Formats: sequence, structure tokens, C-alpha cells
Amino acid sequence: PTAFSQDSGAPAKKGKGKVSKKALESQFTLDKGSDEKGKDSEAKALVREGVCRAVVAIGDNSGISMSWEDAKLVIEFVCSYCLADPSDAVRALGVDGGRNFVNTFGKEHVEQILPLFEEVLKTGVLSTASIDTSRAVSSVWAVDFRKEGAVVLLGSAATHLGDEDAKVFSTVEMLLGALDTPSESVQSSVASCLVPL
Repeated sequence: PTAFSQDSGAPAKKGKGKVSKKALESQFTLDKGSDEKGKDSEAKALVREGVCRAVVAIGDNSGISMSWEDAKLVIEFVCSYCLADPSDAVRALGVDGGRNFVNTFGKEHVEQILPLFEEVLKTGVLSTASIDTSRAVSSVWAVDFRKEGAVVLLGSAATHLGDEDAKVFSTVEMLLGALDTPSESVQSSVASCLVPL
């Protein structure tokens, strides 16, 4: 297991021990006064990449069982922190991990998942999250990135609905409405998600 330095919160070079929740959370928050995209420690970004790679691996593993409570925690974490990360690499892994997770576990929980992604797409945040999101970045760029990722995840979740399900049509309408977002990246994500639906 990775150990974290008590002083900086960065991974310790060697040692054994558990990662505390506080140390892990500290990797997903920007340093005080740093709200500009990309202004973050490289060491913290590498830790976050590792966490996102774990989410990708979980999403690639259809051999495990996932309760709704556990699935919700992963989705809330991805939406709140990974999709809005200042690091391009972490964000990309967050989208990939979230998409893999939804593709693997979404069919079983699609009715519960869709409202979470719809809320993020509408508001840019998850106000009903059961995890602490008070430390998630909430700047304009973070909200845009979160919406961009939510579009991909919403589109992935909607593929688990039946062809005649009314939610497919409402999801397509929501995605079309997202085209009004004044963000080229959100609009591009919407366009790529509409094709399979």
C-alpha cells in the first residue's frame, strides 16, 4: 500500500501503512489560493492519476458484484472530483473510468444513475452527493469539465435503456439542450454521445 508523508500529503518514498481518508482527499483539492486550471503539484496529480486508474480497473472488471450504495459512491467521486480535475490526464482517466464503470455496472443501476448525471449536466455539481463535495473545485472551468464528462457518462448510461424506453427520448432531449452550453468541449461531447442513441 502507498504511504503518505504526514507533512506534505504527497506519497512517501518508501514505507508501509494505510492511506488515510484525509491524505487521499487532500490529493483531490487544489492548494489554497490556487483556482487556476493547471496550477497544482505534479506529485498530487500523479496520485490522482493512480486513483483514477483504479476506477478504470474496477470498471474493466465485470467479475465483481457492485451494490447500488457502492456504485453510487464511485459515481459521485468521479463526477465531483475526477471529471473536474485541473490535470488533463486525470480528467481523461476520470471520463474513461466513469464510462467503463457505467458500461460494466450501469445496466443493473441505470434507473438510479441517470438522475445523478442529469443533475451534473444541468447544474455542474452533485448537490445530493452522499460524499463530502465541499472541497471539490467549483470554478467555471471545473463546472464546464464536469458537464463535459457528465454528457459522456449520461450517454453511456442511456445505452442500457430499452429502445422504447421513454427515458431514451428524454435523455436525447437533455443532450440536445446541452448543445446550448457555451463550451466547445461540452458541445463536442454531446455530438459524440448522440450517435449511439
